[in-house]
Amino acid sequence: MKSVLYCIIILSFFNVFERRCSNFKSGSFKYKNTDYHEWTFIRNDTLQIEENSASGVIIYSKIEWLTDCKYKLICTKVDNSTVDDSEFIGTEFITTIYDTSNSSYKCRTSSTLGTMEFEIIKTK
Repeated sequence: MKSVLYCIIILSFFNVFERRCSNFKSGSFKYKNTDYHEWTFIRNDTLQIEENSASGVIIYSKIEWLTDCKYKLICTKVDNSTVDDSEFIGTEFITTIYDTSNSSYKCRTSSTLGTMEFEIIKTK
């Protein structure tokens, strides 16, 4: 038991458990959550575009990285929606990445609409 504790202390000293959020600042992504399996998105330094493959809805958001593991999305436009999405335009979503692996991350997103948790998989 002591050897396991020593290993954990040594590994944490060398930041082995460090979150590598910069790997997810750009690329193509999909949601692992089954409720959002039809949604994919691409992201670059300033823009995120989400698309629902079933409905054709496309959401455009401006992205601003607040820290290496925290960013703000501001919805700027919604295309192909059959409902009034005007309440989303201008809405800020603050997302904090709290766990990473080589190809995915777990995050918590908060806005005036509520708080949700997601697991995101990087596809490219």
